[in-house]
Amino acid sequence: MPLFLCRWPNGDCSLVWAPHKEDAIVELDQVGNAEACPITQVHAFQLHFVLHEQGKLILEALGEGTEEEIVSLAYPVLDQALSDAYGDGVYDTYDTLPPDRRAAIATAVEAERSRIARDRTPKLITTCS
Repeated sequence: MPLFLCRWPNGDCSLVWAPHKEDAIVELDQVGNAEACPITQVHAFQLHFVLHEQGKLILEALGEGTEEEIVSLAYPVLDQALSDAYGDGVYDTYDTLPPDRRAAIATAVEAERSRIARDRTPKLITTCS
């Protein structure tokens, strides 16, 4: 069954398994109205969880290639900023980046949060019926 990525207008994203894109939109109604949101099929996906002592699963990491695919599909402005910041191979972590490269990433994050029209912002479900 295909895995679909929904890019919400506020910059968030959701992933859902569904037979077809239309079914993914129906499933995404648990979060908000996804009808006008960009929805793309994801091919590389892996999550790693840690079992906490309290019996909860905690996300430990995304699998190799997963974050890169999500960023390239859903966040093209950020993808370019990250490529510019790390592409020369001089820096390998955010903490080692000089201030101008950190600022470029922060600007890209803000741009991504406002890139898709605000009138598409989903109304999040905050209570259970």
